[in-house]
Amino acid sequence: MTVFKHAALSVAILILAMAVSGCVTESQYHAKVAELTDVQTNLDKTRAENEELQAKVKDLEEDVARLEKEAGQVSGLKQQLSKIKEELATAKQAAQKTTELQKENSDLKQRVGQLQKQVDDLKKQFAEAKKSEGTEEKEGAEELEE
Repeated sequence: MTVFKHAALSVAILILAMAVSGCVTESQYHAKVAELTDVQTNLDKTRAENEELQAKVKDLEEDVARLEKEAGQVSGLKQQLSKIKEELATAKQAAQKTTELQKENSDLKQRVGQLQKQVDDLKKQFAEAKKSEGTEEKEGAEELEE
C-alpha cells in the first residue's frame, strides 16, 4: 500500500470510528427527546402538585392558628362557666335558706297568733275575775251594811 492509500484508509477508519462512537441513531435521538419530554411533563406536574400542597399547608397552618385562638376562647368560656356554676350554687343555697326562713317566719306568726289568743283569753279571764271580785266585794259590803 502506498502511503497515500494507507493515509486514506487511516482517515476512513478514523471517520468511521468517530461516527460510530460520537453519533446516535435517529431512533435513539427520538427516544431521548421523548424521555426528556416525559421528564419535563413530570417536573411540571410535580411543581403544580407542590404548589397545591404548599397552599394546603398554608390553609392548615391558618386553621391551626384559628383553632388555637378558639381553644383560648373556649378556655375562657370554661372559666366563666365555672364561676357561673359557683354563683348558681350560692344562689340555690340562698334560695333554700330563704325558703327555710319563710317557713320559720310563718311558724312564728302562727305561734304569735296562738299567744295573742292566750293573752286575749287571759285578759278576758282577768276581767271576769275582777268583775267577779268586784261583785263579791259589793255583796260583802252590802252584807256588812246590813
